[in-house]
Amino acid sequence: MLHSFDDDSGDCTAFAELLSRRYVGDGYHLGARCANLEHRPHRYFLQHDCRSQAVARVVAIISDRDWLGQPVGMLGLYEAIEGTNQDLITQMLDAACEFLSEAGCRVAIGPMNGSTWFDYRFSVPGGGRPFFLDAYSPDGYLGQWLHVGFAPVEHYQTYAIERDRFGFSRVEKFSRRMSDRGVTLGSVDSENLTDVLPDIHELCLEAFTDNPLFTPIDFDEFQELYRPVGNLVDPRWALIARDGNQRLLAFAFAFPDLFDTRRRSLVIKTVAVRRGGSATGLGAWMTELLHQRAHEQGMDRIYHALMHEHNASTNIHSNSSRVYKQYVLLGRSL
Repeated sequence: MLHSFDDDSGDCTAFAELLSRRYVGDGYHLGARCANLEHRPHRYFLQHDCRSQAVARVVAIISDRDWLGQPVGMLGLYEAIEGTNQDLITQMLDAACEFLSEAGCRVAIGPMNGSTWFDYRFSVPGGGRPFFLDAYSPDGYLGQWLHVGFAPVEHYQTYAIERDRFGFSRVEKFSRRMSDRGVTLGSVDSENLTDVLPDIHELCLEAFTDNPLFTPIDFDEFQELYRPVGNLVDPRWALIARDGNQRLLAFAFAFPDLFDTRRRSLVIKTVAVRRGGSATGLGAWMTELLHQRAHEQGMDRIYHALMHEHNASTNIHSNSSRVYKQYVLLGRSL
């Protein structure tokens, strides 16, 4: 039996509890992050089996964004208990798409928990093991959506580089060039994070504005995103670059892979660079600095995480890296 409800329903408890039931004993799953849906029209769907046990869930969100000129809706917070009958999943996803269609959406995109600031994308089965803060999903999820008419609309990759191929030969050249431009390098730690975060927020709003389905978020919501990972901020791996007027030009955030028990892998999660002018080349410089420091710290592997297939940064170390994992964002016409 399929239940459809809003935030005031008693079914919300069962909706939330399904998440913990799905990942019992799974050390790779770190919970689900979702945008604040309070001011966005949305509807929850919770599917039950013949024993009235909740077995699958999804939320349909009406977006104010377009996809290729078409009004778009999102499907997020998707989960299905292992072994759930595909017919039950199909019924639920079809109902969620019907809700979006009736609201005027012409395309459904997912999985996306409200925006690209939060969890989205399915991992493609067959890649390497998950790393810390990876886009993680059970192998069966992608096929369940493909079965009901969804198809990939965006592709992403994580690249891995082994120690003997870390690239940092241009660090000195880049450093001289940046010094000549008046660019100074700094770092972020737990002491100055609060002070630097407003500048990082403003930079990210500019740097990522052309990303598919990008949605600006206010500073309070941005700050909440970084609160859980504040203890990961290490000045060796969190770099900032400013111009002579102390305007933030670039930010790079990396951290050791906490799923690697030896802590010998580094995850480069974010490299955000302001457009044009004195910011040109900063992404390559900061990336090579991270490579150099990883080599000095005895790291064996670097992950360049969750990069869009058309991201120019994929060219920085294209000759030394390999595709480690792939991900897709799916779409379906309504």
